[in-house]
Amino acid sequence: MAAPSPDPSASADSQRHRARSRGLSRNVMPFDLVAEAKELALAPDATHTARTLAKLDAIRVTLMKVRAGSTIKEHQVSHQVSIHTVSGHVVVHAQGTPVELPAGHVVVLARGIAHDVAAKDDSVVLITISAT
Repeated sequence: MAAPSPDPSASADSQRHRARSRGLSRNVMPFDLVAEAKELALAPDATHTARTLAKLDAIRVTLMKVRAGSTIKEHQVSHQVSIHTVSGHVVVHAQGTPVELPAGHVVVLARGIAHDVAAKDDSVVLITISAT
């Protein structure tokens, strides 16, 4: 039996996720962060790019690639957020304090904390934002 053809109205991300999780329920959504990061391509003039991996009732999980030497300007979100460096090295400036985040480190910010993200190296960060 032939595999069904892809839905042309579905986004490439949603098609990729369905392919990754075939046979799994939406209650279990595994991701290979190394493979996902390789698929994130930075345009030559871009400082960063991102892909939302999961958007559920209570959390949103996004993988972001950031070019060395660039800064994501100060911003804040109305929810709790964690920033976990998967590869590279970033510095998060929050409440006047720089927080060094080499690969394998994570920072968790309370609601409404203004912060920026500066990349020391080409980096990939996993961002999790609560929805509550």
